[in-house]
Amino acid sequence: ADGRLTIEAGTAPRTVLLAYARLTGQNVKRAAAGAEGPVLDHYSARATSAHLHAVGEPMLDAVPAELVDSVFCDSLEVYGADWTTSLPEEFAARRGYDMVPLLYRLLVDGPEATRFRADYHRTLVELYEENFVAVCRRWAGARGVEFRIQGYGTPPATVSSYRFADRFEGEGWGWLRVTPTRWASSAAHLYGRNVVSAEAWTWVHSPSFRATPLDVKGEAHEHLLNGVN
Repeated sequence: ADGRLTIEAGTAPRTVLLAYARLTGQNVKRAAAGAEGPVLDHYSARATSAHLHAVGEPMLDAVPAELVDSVFCDSLEVYGADWTTSLPEEFAARRGYDMVPLLYRLLVDGPEATRFRADYHRTLVELYEENFVAVCRRWAGARGVEFRIQGYGTPPATVSSYRFADRFEGEGWGWLRVTPTRWASSAAHLYGRNVVSAEAWTWVHSPSFRATPLDVKGEAHEHLLNGVN
């Protein structure tokens, strides 16, 4: 209250939780010219449009649309992106209550914590779908090409988030969990898309030049078994 934190007297241990918003510090990997620097805010249509204007427009201006198979978003990597400046207002409009006084429930179990966590993550999913995937698809469509994405399993994407793109793509590594390729093929099955692609052989060995023809063949079979065609 009034800029001061008051903790009542007592003998039991207490925990103070501090919530703050800051940039994640994650930079774009292997950026195209003009796209160097921090990753964009995937929850902001304004940020997405600014990126498409600065980076996408010059590339598509240089090539006739009929020579472009698709506009492609490589692996969705938004690690630690759990906030955007409009989140409190968007949350209140979509979920019907104020999230700020309840932020502690993300870490503290108790009554209604499960509901709040579900509402919080669902709001991030919706903002990502509407302000990134759908914006990219509309932009690509206006340029006469389709939008393809590896949009798997990294928060905030869900399997159903693929429906905002034209083409679905996965990626593969190991059998220890549901693979990104299975995310993409499952989404294609659910939404009646008959083409599923995958980034194959990236992880077949490290370093990649150690891979043998048998390694390549084995991973190809793995992708085919997971629904890539």
